[in-house]
Amino acid sequence: MSNLLIWLAVILILGGAIAGLGGHLWEETAKLLRFFGKEINENLGFKVMMAGLAAVLAGFGLIYFFR
Repeated sequence: MSNLLIWLAVILILGGAIAGLGGHLWEETAKLLRFFGKEINENLGFKVMMAGLAAVLAGFGLIYFFR
């Protein structure tokens, strides 16, 4: 596997993990703020979390298929 694909996989895995955790934090914070009377779109946090999961899976897929 070339060095470029390794770096791309690492960036996808780390970036996807950060995006997934950020999306989860957004969703839970939106639930907390809803308790205090503020309305924030918590579905957007779920979409960001799923996009992060897709990036992580794509990174692991690169490692698996091009190893």
